[in-house]
Amino acid sequence: MSLKWLADNPFNPDLPVWTRAYISELAPGPLTPLSWDLFWGGPVVQGWRDALVDRMGFRASEISDTRPELIGCFGGHAYLNASALRVWSARVPALAPHHIDTAYLSSQVDLPPYVAAAWHRAGEATTELLTRWLTWVLVDQNQSELEAGRLLALEATGHRPQLARMTDMELVEHALSLQPLCRVLASLHLNQMLSASIGPSIVAAICDEIGLPTNATKLISGLGEIESVAPARVLWTLSRQVRASVVLTGYFDAGLASLYRRLKSSDTLEVVGFLAGFDTLLSEVGYRGGSDWDLGSVTWRQDPQTALAAIERMRRCDDSADPTAAFNRRAAERELLTTEIGELVAANPKTRDHFGAAVAATKVFVRGRDRAKANVTRVVDEMRAALTELSVRALHHGDIAEARNLQMLFADELAYYADGGLADIRSITDERRTHFDELARFAPPPVVRAAPGPSAASRLVRPVAALARQLESGEVLFGRPGAHGLGRGRARVVSNPAEAAATQPGDILVIASSSPSWVPLLVGAGGVVLERGSALSHLVVAARELDVPAVVAAADAVSRIVDGSRVEVDGVTGIVTVLESAAPAADSHEPHDMAIDPWGARSHDAAS
Repeated sequence: MSLKWLADNPFNPDLPVWTRAYISELAPGPLTPLSWDLFWGGPVVQGWRDALVDRMGFRASEISDTRPELIGCFGGHAYLNASALRVWSARVPALAPHHIDTAYLSSQVDLPPYVAAAWHRAGEATTELLTRWLTWVLVDQNQSELEAGRLLALEATGHRPQLARMTDMELVEHALSLQPLCRVLASLHLNQMLSASIGPSIVAAICDEIGLPTNATKLISGLGEIESVAPARVLWTLSRQVRASVVLTGYFDAGLASLYRRLKSSDTLEVVGFLAGFDTLLSEVGYRGGSDWDLGSVTWRQDPQTALAAIERMRRCDDSADPTAAFNRRAAERELLTTEIGELVAANPKTRDHFGAAVAATKVFVRGRDRAKANVTRVVDEMRAALTELSVRALHHGDIAEARNLQMLFADELAYYADGGLADIRSITDERRTHFDELARFAPPPVVRAAPGPSAASRLVRPVAALARQLESGEVLFGRPGAHGLGRGRARVVSNPAEAAATQPGDILVIASSSPSWVPLLVGAGGVVLERGSALSHLVVAARELDVPAVVAAADAVSRIVDGSRVEVDGVTGIVTVLESAAPAADSHEPHDMAIDPWGARSHDAAS
């Protein structure tokens, strides 16, 4: 019998271009059948469709209602439909497809150019709808709907039922009951995501017009109240407690292994005080993890070691790395520059008004996009908790080899199993897990232009085998500006947030893709280089808040920059220079496969 796995999206010649840009931040590795069925392929993509049809000027007939061409699956990996976003951008008054490309798709240099079609043109009703929406973004900026969504998410997750007392079927029903809320919150998320692209696009256009293009990133820095940055500030405060305490320093000096358990066993006043703050952090944002929107991801609440690793790294920083002080510097610079450019364009009332509205919209909606994502993440974690309880039971009964293997079931199979059917799920999940692990050994192509005919994973993914020659001293890697500033330091190729303890203050972080869980690594970093991403990537937004130079869309940075090399990151020009290349690892000349393991670690396996 052939293996049952995620089906590729059907071909739609009107919306043919799919990309890993942006979506790789939310789903860095292969999708599991359960994550696709319960979350991605259901409430998320349907919620995004709701947003496009209800507020973004798409007719219901233009996007499938069964498998909407917005988030798709090819070769087991998630893809974003670039065509749909470009059509939307072409219809919005005063925007163009290159605006959405710059905001979210700029990491894919091989993205084919936009080709206009007659059906892309906005009719009178669509133009009127989008004009009202644009007025909301630039003038009204009321966020009451987003706040209502936050309250709904908090209500749904604030009183978790006693999962241990639920039957298996009740656990599945609890997870399923959260899908309608996920759909509502996903709709709000896309609305905020697209709204967040407007202000920066106008700011960049005006800076170009007055001959000051490099000031664009400065004007979208130091915004404040970015939800994914807040935990870094709490972790920083806790790191100061450790640094000031001989007792706490002793615990951390003994190593991260079993650190949380050792701290919990202490009744020392300093330790108790530290844990009070740390446990409060876990209760409030413990849903953060390696991949926030992956139902199988391990969160801070489930395993506090990642958060403790961040504190371990921060305690080695001196007080100059204080994230609040870093934000204050960026905010003061932004406010001064806003005043200066406002004066430069004062003679042109139209430009002056557009500039003021764009600066305000950037602040409101970049914050809003981050908050909207956090709202979804909270509900995902509630679904995850129920599924984790069921996984532990299945493992205890010997029905699965590992707890995370329950993710290999489709939603209908999970319900059948929980109801007492599908007794032999071990052979099913073992076979699919082998297939999943094989997919994780390959990197999906950055762009897929869907075509008719049968598809196979071998056609849609490519092994990462000696992809690019490693950079030598004096050579450069070109990316795009992310966060302004110039940083020099030792390059550290980092594959997951748990590796925080292995990095040192001043290191330049080299990362393939990221999620908000990576933000604490920025505190005290000398710079960051992202292989993928754009100016509105979550980690890049955080870098601008924390005064860390950043370059994005630096193709093959993870494989081309040798770990330990001294590099310079220029966040204004988007250029990374290797000042002194480190000797490559002994086996670096051997072909190898490299992919982000969705469970939190990058796999390195010898190529067969």
